[in-house]
Amino acid sequence: MPIIIEKIPIIIEKLINAIVNNLPKLIQMGIELIVKLAYGLVKAIPKLLEAVPKINEAIGNGLKQLPSMMMEIGKNVVMRNMEWYSKLC
Repeated sequence: MPIIIEKIPIIIEKLINAIVNNLPKLIQMGIELIVKLAYGLVKAIPKLLEAVPKINEAIGNGLKQLPSMMMEIGKNVVMRNMEWYSKLC
């Protein structure tokens, strides 16, 4: 373990040198990645817009089910409280 500790400054120096030496490549790759992501997003806009009605329908269906789901949850809470209370008595 002491050997590794002694080598830490050398490892850090080599790591920094590698980053600095490859910085132009890293920057170029970052720019290419951003451009490709932007292109993909722009290309996907028609599909996203096409999906808006389906998304709205799914949200509407979910909201329609909400009252019955809330009633079921409320019923379960009351039943569990009654069970808990009956065990106490």
